[in-house]
Amino acid sequence: MAERILLIDASSLIYPAFHVMGELKTSTGLPTGAIYGYARTVLMLLREYPSQYVAVAFDSRGPTHRHEKFAQYKAHRPAMDEALAAQIPKIKELTDALRLKRFEAPGYEADDIIAALVSQAQGLDVLIVSGDKDLLQLVGDGVRVLKPGRDVTRDLKILDAEGVREYLGVPPEQVLDFLALVGDSSDNVPGVPGIGEKTAQKLLSEFGSLDALLENLDKIEPKRLGERLKNFRDQAVLSRELVKLTPPPLEISLEECRAQPPDIERLRALLEE
Repeated sequence: MAERILLIDASSLIYPAFHVMGELKTSTGLPTGAIYGYARTVLMLLREYPSQYVAVAFDSRGPTHRHEKFAQYKAHRPAMDEALAAQIPKIKELTDALRLKRFEAPGYEADDIIAALVSQAQGLDVLIVSGDKDLLQLVGDGVRVLKPGRDVTRDLKILDAEGVREYLGVPPEQVLDFLALVGDSSDNVPGVPGIGEKTAQKLLSEFGSLDALLENLDKIEPKRLGERLKNFRDQAVLSRELVKLTPPPLEISLEECRAQPPDIERLRALLEE
């Protein structure tokens, strides 16, 4: 059996934990709900999915390369809650105390970092922990996504290529074009107005790709759908650029990601705090 690398999208654990356990805090008033939920989930993942390599990817603060292409990218999202922002440094400390390799790249998102790690993980079984649909475009031979549900520690579902098809109605190789058509409201990716999941599934089943669609607008039925795609061609292409994963120029050594025992003294002090 191939060795495994476990790739964790930190945001997919942190945000649900914060919203479920937001009331927890220390006697000094430090909020700890996200820290606790993150710790609980990471320990469960290490126990249930033992892996020879582990890496955790964090989003960088501030604008990303996607904002350069589309200023309104994620524009509708409110600023991070102060109670959550106060916990992020401690979550990173916790990751380091667990001796898990942590990655972050200015101007890039965790998804981009995970794409870079997947490209380096040739010959390994890859398990990506994330609820982000963008990452489903990486699913393929040896690469699966562990998708958290409402209860991150229990409602987990492993998606292979067939699982992606059942979930989105398209295979992994069409996920990029599917999201370009339907958009992604969570990231404010516009897509094509009026094209929902079923229409996108039908179009991609018939034409195979967004490029083929745009080359055959006169063959699309009904005609008004072809007109809509013609009118929003540039927006569809832009949306595809926004959901396309762009690996950052990181120096990545898989050996740095090899799983190690935690730093018990540092971990104990942090958890006692």
